Amino acid sequence: MFGRWRRLRVLVDGVERASLRCGDTARLFVAAGPHRVQVAMDWCTSPLLELDCRADGTAELECLHPAWWRAPSLVRREPHRLFGLRVLRGGGATA
Repeated sequence: MFGRWRRLRVLVDGVERASLRCGDTARLFVAAGPHRVQVAMDWCTSPLLELDCRADGTAELECLHPAWWRAPSLVRREPHRLFGLRVLRGGGATA
């Protein structure tokens, strides 16, 4: 898996809120309302994921890494789409 030993930065509304290694989890608390979530490693990122968080709600997200054989071409051609983010539960997300 590409970047397996590196840390991913979790950005919420453009501010780094966590730094995670592959397999790590984090619990982040945000105010109710719309938020933009993205993961980044160096200059490579995921597309922005927009979440509409409820006051007492939770959302569970998963970061998707590219296959090792696809990563070199994605880094060159689409660094802003290297990683994926998907909602596993809750959140009312749009991509």
